[in-house]
Amino acid sequence: MTERIVILGGGTGGTLSANRLRRRLGDDVEITVVDRDDDHVYQPGLLFVPFRPAGAGGLVRSRRRQLHAGVGYHRAGVRQVRQG
Repeated sequence: MTERIVILGGGTGGTLSANRLRRRLGDDVEITVVDRDDDHVYQPGLLFVPFRPAGAGGLVRSRRRQLHAGVGYHRAGVRQVRQG
């Protein structure tokens, strides 16, 4: 049986964790990130929004694009967490 790791939340912490686990564990485990939307905002860049004519649009990318190959993504909200 394949071991699974499910990461709830695809923000910076969830994305970094998933990518680092993929590098460390290889293909021995199934890694999936769950988040309710597909918009990943590069928050440090928000500091510069008032000084750029383009605004915040360039700071938003697809969460899937931020995840390494072999990391799954499931777009959904989370209502309950159960072990088992």
